[in-house]
Amino acid sequence: MPPGGPAPGADDATQFVPPVPDDAATQAIPPVREEPVGATQAIPPVYDDMFGGRPMFRDEVPPQRADSDSTAEIDLSGYDEYDRGQRPGRGGGGGNRSGGSRGRGGRDSRILLMGAGFAALLVLGGGGAFLLATGGGPDSGSGEYDVSLVSDESTDPDTLKTGEIFALETIEAGGETFTLLQTDDTEKCETTAHGDYGQVLTENDCRQVVRATYVNEDKTHAVTIGVAAMADSVGAQAATESQDLENTQWFAGLPGQDGSGAERLGIAGGHASGATWGRYMVFSLAATTDGRTPSGDRPELAEISELFIDVALAPLGERAEI
Repeated sequence: MPPGGPAPGADDATQFVPPVPDDAATQAIPPVREEPVGATQAIPPVYDDMFGGRPMFRDEVPPQRADSDSTAEIDLSGYDEYDRGQRPGRGGGGGNRSGGSRGRGGRDSRILLMGAGFAALLVLGGGGAFLLATGGGPDSGSGEYDVSLVSDESTDPDTLKTGEIFALETIEAGGETFTLLQTDDTEKCETTAHGDYGQVLTENDCRQVVRATYVNEDKTHAVTIGVAAMADSVGAQAATESQDLENTQWFAGLPGQDGSGAERLGIAGGHASGATWGRYMVFSLAATTDGRTPSGDRPELAEISELFIDVALAPLGERAEI
């Protein structure tokens, strides 16, 4: 299937999931309550919190077109089966990227609570031999890639290093310059997720999670980008399918210290992007530094979140280069 083609049918008991354009890769996420993150923490829905959280999802909302706005539907970007010869990121074929915060220009937008409404699934197949069908960031090299090389830790035994994945000290995104604030590297995957999603990572043999937070110059936007390394692509698929923001089943942002511009990132609302590459799950959360729910159409956050996904995919692609 070519990049941007319609995804295979994915039936949902309560909701129609339409195909969306190649560049649909982000999800708007409102904040969670200011509580500690842990493997067994249950964070309830936030209905009028200090950062502007509010209830969502009206059952009567009809299925949307790919070019319309919505406050209740789930978008799933197309994906294509891949064997060899493409690279992760822009213009590739055969992988998965989640999301759907789109407004103008073919974008579909909705506001989600961390605790009230994300159910888009990434579907993997062929032993995880998929590459992202959408992108928005820098390309990495011009070689050919075989994703099977990074689909199992037996063929890809090296651990992730923050200096490898987050080698860039500064990144240009959305017309702004973001500077690396801090990184985190842990084998305790459960500590990097909201709610019970940490247990999902553990049960699916998560080996390691690395995260980094970047902040723009005027400290108005902050981004956490991360990679979860699973034992194999089967575990990555299962953990991806278990993502559900309605029940706080997702990764947590990496907050900074007071005054850093990222102090609320662990509970902030924003635009989230997700992708898979072999045994790796890549995630990104772009938010305003006050932690408030994005209001209206915020394409700059979507653009920032997408680009940071590609920043992490570039070094992961090098692991599968042939």
